[in-house]
Amino acid sequence: MNKLQKYFYKKRFKSDLVKCFREVGLYKEIKHKGNSYKKFPTFHDVNPDFDKDIVRFTFTIPVGMNPEKVTKNEWVFVQMFSQAYTLDCRKNRRFVLTVYAKGFPPLTAKPFDLDKYRMQSLEYRLPLLTGYDDKNNMHFVDLLEDPHLLVMGETGSGKSVYLRSVLSFLFLHLKDRIEFVLGDLKRSEFFLFRNLPTVRGVYHDGNKLKQALKKVYDETMRRGDLFDEAEVPNIKDYEKETGIKLPYIVVAIDEVALLKDDTDCMHYLERISCIGRSAGVILILSLQRADAKVLDGQLKINLTNRAVFRTADLINSNIGLGAG
Repeated sequence: MNKLQKYFYKKRFKSDLVKCFREVGLYKEIKHKGNSYKKFPTFHDVNPDFDKDIVRFTFTIPVGMNPEKVTKNEWVFVQMFSQAYTLDCRKNRRFVLTVYAKGFPPLTAKPFDLDKYRMQSLEYRLPLLTGYDDKNNMHFVDLLEDPHLLVMGETGSGKSVYLRSVLSFLFLHLKDRIEFVLGDLKRSEFFLFRNLPTVRGVYHDGNKLKQALKKVYDETMRRGDLFDEAEVPNIKDYEKETGIKLPYIVVAIDEVALLKDDTDCMHYLERISCIGRSAGVILILSLQRADAKVLDGQLKINLTNRAVFRTADLINSNIGLGAG
C-alpha cells in the first residue's frame, strides 16, 4: 500500500470516529463572540497497522468534559467497529482506542503468576478472576458486591476445570477466612479439596448435601440475627462494628441439574441466593444447560455472574448468559 492510499485510509478511520463522537454528544459546546460551535476531542494520532490489521486512535477530550462520558458511551464503538476493540484512559483526558479489524488476536498460553494474582486481588474481599486484558492485567469481580456465580457449558468444554480454579484462587486469597461446602454429584471434581482444613465436606449424595445446605441456611439466618442485634446490614459492617470476623462460606455444586427433582435442596439454594450476600454466603452452581426446568427464575436471576463455555448452539449460549 502506497502513502496516498494510507492517507485516505487514515482519513476514513478518523471520519468514522468523529461520527461516533457526534452520535453520542462527545463534544463541548463553545460560545465565542455570539457564535457557538462544537469542540470535538483532539486527535493526536490515527495509526493503522496494516500488517497486524489494527488501527490505534489516540485522542484527548476537551477540558471540562467528564472522562466517564466516554466510557459510558462505549456502545457506539461496538456499533461502529464491532466488539473487537479496547479502550484505555490515560492521563485523565487522553484515551487510546485500538480496533482489531479481524477480531482480537489469538491468546497465547502464559504461566500463571500467583504473586501477581495475590497482589492485584488484595482490594477484593471475595475475588473472582474474570480474565486478562490485552496488556495482561488481571480483572476481578468481588462476589460480595456482585454475588453468586453460574458456570455453564457442555461436557468437555472446560467448566469443571474453571470451577476448580475459582475455588483454588479463593482458598489462596483467604485461607482461614473461608469455608467450603462442595457438592460433587458426579464424584469426579472436588476430591482435590477433600482434605483442606476449611472444607466442611464434599457431598456425593443428595440427602447428605440437603442436610449440609440446611446448616448453611440456618447459619445465614443466625448471622442475620447477629446483624440485627448489632444494628448493621451486612457482614462487612458487622466486622467494623464488633471487630469479629465471621468466615465467608462458599457453596459450590457441580452438575446442580442432578438436584432438580429434590425440592428441598432447590428450596435451600433459592433462599441462600436471596439472602446469602449480606451474610457472606456465596453460591457457585455448575451445569450443562441453565433452562427453566433446572433453575427457576428467581434462583437464576440471583446468580449475577455468568461463565458460559462452549454450548451446542446460540440458543443455549443465550440461555446461560440471560440474553434469551
